[in-house]
Order: sequence, then structure tokens, then C-alpha cells
Amino acid sequence: MDAHIELSLVIGADGSLTKNGSSREISSTTDRQRFLALRREFDVIMIGGGTARSEPYEKTPVPLIVLSRSLTKHTNPKAVLWQSSPREAIARAVKEFGPHILIEGGPRLFRELLPVMRRIHLTITDKSGDTPGFNWKEEFLDFSQESKVEREGEIFLTLTK
Repeated sequence: MDAHIELSLVIGADGSLTKNGSSREISSTTDRQRFLALRREFDVIMIGGGTARSEPYEKTPVPLIVLSRSLTKHTNPKAVLWQSSPREAIARAVKEFGPHILIEGGPRLFRELLPVMRRIHLTITDKSGDTPGFNWKEEFLDFSQESKVEREGEIFLTLTK
């Protein structure tokens, strides 16, 4: 069974991925509604330990895989903690949960999985964060634009391979 891996990511106007350690402060109500609906389309969500420590993942509509070498528990009752590489985790996730995997982790996690990723759901907000400089156009060179919606100062892109 092949994995179908997609990424959901929000980026500030300045290329920031976070503000005060969280993506929540560069996100918007519209972006949150979009990614909450997107989550329901997947068998499992995968994040890294840093994301688990900084973002509110108390509830998810599907199981949550947290890749971490140091975390020993998580508040989400659907969470499982694995000490494995992202590639190993993908193979295991397909066997245990199904082939549709949504990545919501940060750059360390998604960069390793870009070669096997099929689609990216990208929100570019009008807010600025405190970690500027992420250049999504360079990072996602292997992807082409599938759709683009502009609403209330935000751009919602879907990129595919």
C-alpha cells in the first residue's frame, strides 16, 4: 500500500513560520477553519516533538503521531509517540492507520518527506512572525500550483507534484 502524504503549512507575510514559538499567532480564523476541515480527510496526522511542545494538539479528528526522542506522553488521547525517523514512521503509519497521512510538523520533519510528498496546502497570511526568511518558492520547487484563492489579505495555495 503506497502512502499518500500531504503537508499543511501556514506562513507569515515575512516568511515566518511562527511567532512566540507558535504558528497560531500568524494564522487566522479562515486558515484554522480550512486546516481543521482538511484534517478530516486523512487517516492520521504526523508532527514532530517541537510542534507537539509548542502547538495545541489536545484534540484531533484522527490519530496523531508524534515523532520525538524525548517526549514520553501527550495530552491528546489519540496520540502515539514514536522514536523513529520520518521515513520509518510513514511506513509504520500506513500499516497501522492507513495511507492518507497529513504532515503538520515544522521544516525538520517536512523537508525529509518532501521527496515522497504529493500535495502541499499552503496559507500565506498578512501577519508577520518572529522567524522570518522561509522561502517557500525555493523550498517547494518540485511542486506546481494546483489552485489559488485570495481572501481578506490571505493567499491559500494548493501545490502538487
